[in-house]
Amino acid sequence: MTTPSEVRVSRAHERDVPDLAALHRRCLPESMISMLGESAVERYYAMVTSSSLEHVLVIRDEAGASAGCVLALEPGTVMSRFVRRAPVALARDLAWAVASVAMRRRLASRVREGRGERGPGVPEVTQIFTDRAQRGRGLGSALLRGVEDHLREVGQLAYCIHTLRDDNDAGIRFYRREGFTQTGAARSFGDHYLVMTKELT
Repeated sequence: MTTPSEVRVSRAHERDVPDLAALHRRCLPESMISMLGESAVERYYAMVTSSSLEHVLVIRDEAGASAGCVLALEPGTVMSRFVRRAPVALARDLAWAVASVAMRRRLASRVREGRGERGPGVPEVTQIFTDRAQRGRGLGSALLRGVEDHLREVGQLAYCIHTLRDDNDAGIRFYRREGFTQTGAARSFGDHYLVMTKELT
């Protein structure tokens, strides 16, 4: 098995946007951003790879991106910045996506939830994903080491992740092995999440 120290993690750039967007859609097909369609996912990765408020990491193999993650230094502003970046395109994507029963249910859940709870006030890994064929090689751990190196460089000593609570025992075990502890719970678009936080030393 490859160890995280043998994996090459690098900062994602504009050239990585198509690969990251495609991998995101394959790995996270039920995420809200995936449900908006291919162009929305590409716009999202174009935004976060060029933003000073996000740090996007990628692991590449000969076929392209095999794993990636997005660290948001101000997670509460990501979606509002995404909306402001291209409101007309987003409206078009929403109009198309609302035809889906699943999207209508998730939007209705969001309306019932209201604004939702604030997170723990620390940077957040908002997405982390690995190509199914590459799982079990330590890529997720390697991405988290890259996140932690960056956080130390910018003087942040804690970060969090929201992980699905339901049917996600493997994910929860992974984060616990990585040193995260549960610090809360949240709901978003009808999904239930555990908020898990890690303090850095």
